[in-house]
Amino acid sequence: MTPDLARLIERVRAELTDDLLRPESLNAPRRTSSAGHCYVASETIYHLTGRVLRPVRIVHENTPHWFLIDADGNVVDATADQFATPVPYDEGRRRPFRTRRPSKRAQTLIRRVLTGDDTT
Repeated sequence: MTPDLARLIERVRAELTDDLLRPESLNAPRRTSSAGHCYVASETIYHLTGRVLRPVRIVHENTPHWFLIDADGNVVDATADQFATPVPYDEGRRRPFRTRRPSKRAQTLIRRVLTGDDTT
């Protein structure tokens, strides 16, 4: 992982807040602050890196989980710490995100990462 990508992941993780969670994730048990944020974190990184990474979905520990892979098959997972066991990345399936453009939640996170501004 390049230093720039590692810094981007740190910035994304620093801006993950409960207002970015989907309603069903708000009341779910959470081991870490990144739990429930895999989709929006991955989507944000995807768009901020120029869409060169590929989105992948897997069900792990009975929970849907999103992460990214690069052209060489290296995993980029900003929220892997939410699980008690290692994610079996090789079982994931490449899937497109729900929208081609950043979702509203991703737009908010992108704005926070780029400017530190979370206002609309």
